[in-house]
Amino acid sequence: TGHIGTQRQPIWHDLGACIAISAREGELPGLQGPVTLRADDSPAARRQVAKKFLAYLKTLQHRDMRALLQRLSQEHAAVLDRLDHAGVEMLDWDQVRAMAAGGVEFGSHTVTHAILSKLDSTELRDEVVRSKGMLEQELQKPCDTIAYPVGRRFAYTDEALAEVGLAGYRLGIAYDAGVNWAHAIDLFALQRQSVELETTRAYFRTMLSLPTWFH
Repeated sequence: TGHIGTQRQPIWHDLGACIAISAREGELPGLQGPVTLRADDSPAARRQVAKKFLAYLKTLQHRDMRALLQRLSQEHAAVLDRLDHAGVEMLDWDQVRAMAAGGVEFGSHTVTHAILSKLDSTELRDEVVRSKGMLEQELQKPCDTIAYPVGRRFAYTDEALAEVGLAGYRLGIAYDAGVNWAHAIDLFALQRQSVELETTRAYFRTMLSLPTWFH
């Protein structure tokens, strides 16, 4: 919700783009040690470096990630200023309200897209409570669902699930692929089938047919 109505992308998206297109050389931290950027790297090689760096970011405590992103955004300021965001801007609140009036349901995805497991207790509560409140104030209807940023099991803790319940959500949605069996369903850690850029139409049709397999 913190990005609604802005003309910016989350800074890690922009930095990933900077790494992919910048001619800079140097090292960036990675999961298995530094990853190296070379001026003559191909676009594909630079995208791989960006992917490894962004994966590393997800392992950091939130305050450490913010500090690193701030430093790198200063170092890449010249490239960041040239990025073209045309066509990928965030929705504004008028658009959100129009979509909601047309039948689209909006749930929370936190305020800043912080990884919940990397927050302290105060930050965690703020992310889940404030995002819910902003949506309810703007849309004048209950916000009952939250999808956890990143959404893998490492990205949310038992404390996060408890805070989600205390905030008044009815459902919490993870990003782990799977089936939610009725006899063992966890309403605050619902699994799902993801739809990605590489998802084919045939695979999507197969996913839609899954419920009929269990009738």
